[in-house]
Amino acid sequence: VILADARDVALNVPENEEAAMQAVDRFMEAFKKLTKDAPHAVVMSAESQCCVSAMSHAHPRDYFDPKTKKRMKRACSSGTEGCWYDENENIYSWVEFMYERAHNDTGLDYIGDVYLNAGLMAGYPADLINMLDVIDIGPSEDDQAVLSGLMYSFPDMIVLDYDQEMFGNNQWPRGLVDGCVFETKEPESPLVHTEIGTQPLILHTPGKFYGCLDMLIEELGGTSQQRYLDSHPEGNPRVVNKEHEGRRQLREIDHVVSRKKEKESQSANNKGIDIESLLAEAGIEIETPTAPSNYGNYGQYGQYGNYGNYGVGRSTGIETVYVRLDGRERREALRGRRTLTR
Repeated sequence: VILADARDVALNVPENEEAAMQAVDRFMEAFKKLTKDAPHAVVMSAESQCCVSAMSHAHPRDYFDPKTKKRMKRACSSGTEGCWYDENENIYSWVEFMYERAHNDTGLDYIGDVYLNAGLMAGYPADLINMLDVIDIGPSEDDQAVLSGLMYSFPDMIVLDYDQEMFGNNQWPRGLVDGCVFETKEPESPLVHTEIGTQPLILHTPGKFYGCLDMLIEELGGTSQQRYLDSHPEGNPRVVNKEHEGRRQLREIDHVVSRKKEKESQSANNKGIDIESLLAEAGIEIETPTAPSNYGNYGQYGQYGNYGNYGVGRSTGIETVYVRLDGRERREALRGRRTLTR
């Protein structure tokens, strides 16, 4: 069973039936692999952003009694009065816990997406029901804070999909151009994570990243609400960038052809111009665009209330720094000179 957010997710399957079946098969194989050592665990998505505002108001150990599994503290509703984000020792504790857990689970010093995201999860019905009974969540509580606390107190109940094999989270703090990290690599294939190359079945755009969601919908062949126009009024950034690149290539072609014509006009034996050879000499590759298939029309999505309030409030001291390392980007949370990540 998959439990997913409703307003900010897209099914990452092309209209090609064979490719769609392969995408579902990869999803099931990844689930079996992730739960191999914890067969009753629920798999949840992982993201690069921390933390929702409610996590400022509780230490990771505060929500559950580790012996009785009873709730000891209730989470506030992120972004509401009295539940603003505050950079404090609670946040540092969550950050350290999440990185420590990721390192212990993977054996790696670097993992790009280490924080639990409650918007996507999958598990067997009995395991999901058991988890819901234990969290005993109230209607106004922040689910991401409570589930993160559950993972802290009962680590065998939750497994995170660190490699984005089942669930793919985009990275809203980086903006539309860099943070919308899934794109087409081959026609009639699922979208691919640009940094780690995975093709998760379900894509998520947390943090009200609706402009990215609409870009993904269009790339999958659908019709969107074009909410990327709020920040990019000139149009879909990917389409605009490709058009600019196309015009640049045409200018280079004109330049090469003009030079060749000048040389050949001085020759008595003009045998014509081989355009393909000219382009090869200039190192120019021209991609032939493929028309998008019909993926379906998406209607109105609605808006969130308090969900997705990451870092709302007074925080100014934590800075996210992106460092290029082995072809991928390492995110380090800094407080002054104190490094909080591995």
